Amino acid sequence: MEKPTSPASLSRPPVGQAAGLPEIATQPVAPPVEQATGSPSFPMEKPTSPASLSRPPVGQAAGLPEIATQPVAPPVERAAGSHSPSFYESLRYFNPRTEITNKTRSLPHWRQPGVTYFITFRLADSLPAEKRHELEWSLTQPDQDNHPTFTPHLEELLDSGYGECLLQNPTHAKIVADCLHHFDGQRYDLLAWVVMPNHVHVLVRPLDGHDIDKVLHTWKSYTAHEINKALGRSGPLWQNESYDHIVRDPQALWSIANYIIKNPAKAGYQTPFVESRVPNT
Repeated sequence: MEKPTSPASLSRPPVGQAAGLPEIATQPVAPPVEQATGSPSFPMEKPTSPASLSRPPVGQAAGLPEIATQPVAPPVERAAGSHSPSFYESLRYFNPRTEITNKTRSLPHWRQPGVTYFITFRLADSLPAEKRHELEWSLTQPDQDNHPTFTPHLEELLDSGYGECLLQNPTHAKIVADCLHHFDGQRYDLLAWVVMPNHVHVLVRPLDGHDIDKVLHTWKSYTAHEINKALGRSGPLWQNESYDHIVRDPQALWSIANYIIKNPAKAGYQTPFVESRVPNT
């Protein structure tokens, strides 16, 4: 396959090695730029990220057709680990006045062009059967704005550490982290992500011409192949359906990124496989 090239203008942050590396030094973050008229800006207060969380190293992806098998050029370093202010000004959010495509299966999957998504995909054994039905029911209950919700109870269920928790193994977690970074800046822009023991959270904006469902399929199919290969087994790795949510506004973007970066500490888990590029998270 043709070797993907990282655009010079879209650099990637370094992804660190497994746990045990020195912490990444905290650097001052420039005040967030005001959003377009009518949209709130990011909060000015800077929450403290858990000191024990460092960032994992970007590796090379190999194997499946969706991922190039040739060596990938080293990524250009991204200063201060964040996108430029103009990047955030360009983000688009959920618009109730724009047509919504609903690709509902067991769960709702709302789609609008050019928007940013909060996505959660989890291992097939991450919830007991009776809780899966509860999850599916809760995600079909919209909020006051008729928007699907990701409830605190669902967060607690996932963070309880049910199942094998294969992603607690740094080798498996790094496979996922490397895959997320592989097409960053080419097919999508990563804003925040974390690999938890039995699930993954990603805040992402697909770029023009790239469908979020195809992006998600690539992530899940490639990582399933590689992790199963490392384990010397076959069979389903991920739950068939994933949870996704269109980000509503800049305040929601900040809140989701803040949740992602703090998720490990909240669950009592230490991992280097976590990152947020959203200002003040």
